[in-house]
Amino acid sequence: VLRLPWPAEGRPPEGFATEVVLPLRAGSRAAVRAGLEELTAELLLALPGLAAADVVLDGAVRSLSARYRRDEVELTDGDRTTTWRLERRDGVLPTELLAERPVEERDRRAWALTWAVPLDDAGRPVPLPLPQRVHGPTPSDEPLTLPARLIAPFSLGPDRRHVLPGPVTDELVAAAAGAYADLLAGLAGDAAVLALVPRIGLAGAELDAALCTAALDRLREAAWLPVTGADGGRQP
Repeated sequence: VLRLPWPAEGRPPEGFATEVVLPLRAGSRAAVRAGLEELTAELLLALPGLAAADVVLDGAVRSLSARYRRDEVELTDGDRTTTWRLERRDGVLPTELLAERPVEERDRRAWALTWAVPLDDAGRPVPLPLPQRVHGPTPSDEPLTLPARLIAPFSLGPDRRHVLPGPVTDELVAAAAGAYADLLAGLAGDAAVLALVPRIGLAGAELDAALCTAALDRLREAAWLPVTGADGGRQP
């Protein structure tokens, strides 16, 4: 039930139970319009509970949608559809890791993270352009030199743009590294997967360096590298 502090006139459009109207501040129209024009179906990667969204500008409707199947998702943006390979992890943070976190965070111990990379028509990975940004779930200012999308509930600072160091971040980095190794292991056995291997010297910030180092350590142990003539065989 959505409760409002004042009476609302009218009813939601037919077919909807709720309508949320956000009045624009003076002078913000151009920025909001630009944001809507830049919105893509990749937004839905961070909102798995949302199957579709319509972007309406000047009466023109652009439909964004996501259709999941096992470890892949088809993202549709207007008349364009792309397939993304997903690798997910979830868990519960140990209570002691949250001892120094704000009270409101201590009750939210459950976490879930996702790696996503687009695929071409042959099922080969298409590395995302660098640098990427860590999403948590909205884009932060933390650079990421791994050419894939990372969506993870890292603890953010007061500016809501930078990830705070600490045991919670360390725990999520370890989980993300394991998931990244599994992402590469699950991709098609093609040389294209080599473009996803971390390059430590390119790290753009402390969090990025930690993610790259941990992911590389896991790749040294995991069977992910396709072996020529091995009929689908992999090696670290």
